[in-house]
Amino acid sequence: SDSLFEGIFKVFNISTQNTAGILLFLKVFSFLSGISGYVFITIFVSSLLTIVSTIWGNVSESPVKLVLPVSLPKSWNAPVLSVPLVPWFISILILVVVHEFSHAITARAEKIRVKSLGYGFLAILPLGFAEPDENQLKNSEKLKKLRVFTAGSFANFVTALIFTLLLISLSFPANSLDSKFYNYDGLSYNGLIEGTHAPESLPIQGIIKKIDNISIHNYTEFQKIMEKKNPGDKIVLEIESNNTLDNYPLTLSEKEGKAFIGIYNVKIHKSLKQNNPQLLYYFYLLLIYIINLINWIIILNIGIGIANLLPMIPLDGGFMAKELLDSKKEYSKIFHYITLYTLILALFFPQIFKLFKNIVKLVLF
Repeated sequence: SDSLFEGIFKVFNISTQNTAGILLFLKVFSFLSGISGYVFITIFVSSLLTIVSTIWGNVSESPVKLVLPVSLPKSWNAPVLSVPLVPWFISILILVVVHEFSHAITARAEKIRVKSLGYGFLAILPLGFAEPDENQLKNSEKLKKLRVFTAGSFANFVTALIFTLLLISLSFPANSLDSKFYNYDGLSYNGLIEGTHAPESLPIQGIIKKIDNISIHNYTEFQKIMEKKNPGDKIVLEIESNNTLDNYPLTLSEKEGKAFIGIYNVKIHKSLKQNNPQLLYYFYLLLIYIINLINWIIILNIGIGIANLLPMIPLDGGFMAKELLDSKKEYSKIFHYITLYTLILALFFPQIFKLFKNIVKLVLF
């Protein structure tokens, strides 16, 4: 959140001496308004930053993304968080079942009748539903209604916590087996960032073996070297690309005041050791797959659980805002529409602006 708030000040060229008080006010205000308010303020500020940056020609990724089981080219700059199909399906199924059943359980605990409860599928999309008796819910005390509305997201957060503990317990044997089967011999990448010196100097993909003749095996070694560099420094990268090892001189670019090579999709490159015990190795692969699956379950439960608290109908946060502002219904409508339009702009403004520019060019030229 700091980088989002500070980013907007940087775009508007507000000096750092004046940002501390503004930043403190935004943080205090957003924290006092709870998770829903904090998420709303963060999305609002990041959406404004995206709009200004796009207009000024410094287009960044959308601060909000749709979670979909598709992989789109990076050049599209689409607001999509790509998730592999099977982890996406399992994560959404767990998320939906936990969320909707928690609404139903809480309603029953508050003596509110549940008319129907279940889950199913629309094509391959998992769906869940919990339908409390509307008349009973409407005539219940405000606190009881709020408990029902918040139960789904709260259950998603608890689910994320449980799976986080499971993830930690599985990480220890996985790390031990990882070093048993693999050698770490560099950092791989498969893309160059426009606006840096990388596209004119480096192959589009490869494995970085050395920086200034110092071997790189992991992120820690890479970061130690880069921390000593400044934007504008000249370095030499030893890169393996297309089975050819060569040296590439590069002038470092700048990102957030730090030296930046200008590559993306960076990962630790590992090579398989010889003479591996087959059965144990396949067990390790299964363990890694389970860990990756759990990681997606955690991310989606937290992300969608938080998003569901935004003050917008038909999200639970919208019903909460409507209930809390019962005597001032016009305010809940204002929050609803501001949130809706903020999300639309955060998701699609770069694409809308690009389309508008192309239409203008077509008409004028």
